[in-house]
Amino acid sequence: ERVFIGLIGPRGIVAAAVASLTAEALIEQGLPGGEALVALVFLSIAGTVVTSGVVSRPLSWLPGLRLPKRNRVAIAGATGLAIALGRELRKSSVPVVFLESDPKRCRVVEEDGFPVVFDDPLCESAMLRARAELVGTVVGLTFNEHFNGLFVRNAVDGFHIPKAYLAMESLYGERIPGLVTQAQARVLFDGPRDHERWDARWRHGQVSVEQFKYYGDDSVDDLATSHNVGSQEVDRYVMLSVRRQDRIEPMHVGYDVRDGDLASVAVFSPEREDAVRALARRGWRPVVTTLQED
Repeated sequence: ERVFIGLIGPRGIVAAAVASLTAEALIEQGLPGGEALVALVFLSIAGTVVTSGVVSRPLSWLPGLRLPKRNRVAIAGATGLAIALGRELRKSSVPVVFLESDPKRCRVVEEDGFPVVFDDPLCESAMLRARAELVGTVVGLTFNEHFNGLFVRNAVDGFHIPKAYLAMESLYGERIPGLVTQAQARVLFDGPRDHERWDARWRHGQVSVEQFKYYGDDSVDDLATSHNVGSQEVDRYVMLSVRRQDRIEPMHVGYDVRDGDLASVAVFSPEREDAVRALARRGWRPVVTTLQED
């Protein structure tokens, strides 16, 4: 640490002061070199500042002073779909932390191996305990869409979180609600869902998670308009996350789907065949066997 500070620490203040006094004395006595001396000293100081700025980033790895990347995902609400989303992100080594005020739900996610902050997600202390400086994505996934909007807006405005998603139950036709635009957030999944119903299905073991691959079709509806599909059809599945090459993120309305994208989809098991057919009509085909979730 001493070597690191010695390499990048500020310097040149004393040299600049002495050079300025010396140059002034030389000028007063009519001797040449005063202005050149000042220019040389300040040029040397500028060079050391640039050098230390360039080497400080790689050198900070040595004493372990650099903070990890802001790749943590903070999810407000330990609902069934939230746990399913957290599991898919965790499989890709994305750190996930839950913020929940219900002690029973806290225990469920703790038993699943997730870190959880037992606090009101709207409180500043909750995000501080979740290490907000490491959080790059926040997800509002409670049953209350207004609460979700407040949570992500507080996170974006108060902690400068770069990405925000929130769960909705309705988009009111084509119109994006004001709380979404105010929070600079995206609507989670491939459209609004009845999250209480899906939570009940999850608790009763009626939800499985499968991988689907997008093969593309000019006749397939775009995901940006997926919320216009019949409610009975979309109620059979929820697109949780999407992977493109090595990058994974929560699925959201308006996602620019491309050939080869892999999606993790929560499927209502009793109507799995109908769900698979509905997804096939949109260009998605199953690629792995069903993984039953407890």
